[in-house]
Formats: sequence, C-alpha cells, structure tokens
Amino acid sequence: MSKIANYYLRVLKGVRLNKIKGVINSVHKKCGKNKALTFLDIIWCFVRYRAGYMDYELFEFFNCTGAERKTYVTRFKNRKLIERFNNPEFDWIFDKKSEFDKHFKDFLGREFLPVADATPDNLAKFAAGK
Repeated sequence: MSKIANYYLRVLKGVRLNKIKGVINSVHKKCGKNKALTFLDIIWCFVRYRAGYMDYELFEFFNCTGAERKTYVTRFKNRKLIERFNNPEFDWIFDKKSEFDKHFKDFLGREFLPVADATPDNLAKFAAGK
C-alpha cells in the first residue's frame, strides 16, 4: 500500500463523529445551512477536493463555489505535495513544530519557546515585553 493510502487510512481512523458534529453545528450557526446538507457537503468535499471536515470549516467551504474549492491546498493535497517534493529522511523536522523552529530559527523572524522546555521562570522571561 502506498504512503498516501496509509495516510488516508490513519486519518480516517482518527475521525471523531463528535468533531464532525461540532463543525456541522458551527456551520449552521454561521450561515443557517441545513445540518444534513452540510454533512453531505462535507463528505462531497472530502471525495472531490480532498478536504477534511476541519478544512471544510477553516476554509469556509460552505461559502465557496466548486471553482473556489479547487484552489485550496487541503490537508490531503498538502500531504501529497510533502511526499512528492521532500526527502522522507527529514520528515521528523517538519512533523514536530519545535524541531522545525530549531532548524529554521534564522528564517522565522520571531522568538520561540518550545513547550517541552517551558518552565515558569523561562516562560516569564520569554513573555516579558511581548
């Protein structure tokens, strides 16, 4: 099985119906869209645009046309790009924000404090003046 297929299976195993329900309720509150139709639209967007339910809410797919939806780099499209253009030997740098921050600190243009390194003292020092 391909890496991308494994990724799809892993993501599908992580689907939580209560989170989908939360997205549906949020969309309903924002625009009044029928909840059942929103659910079907979320499924359609997954099949057609490779958009997960979080993508659906984040990118407001409920307000987008099909042409607009095609332009978004969704979670699954992003994963496919990562696998195609990056050396898997370095995945660990991009999978952990703290590692990414350490390796690319010269390009970030901001300070950072990895959560694992945070103590009350260094957190106070880090936050001072911000």
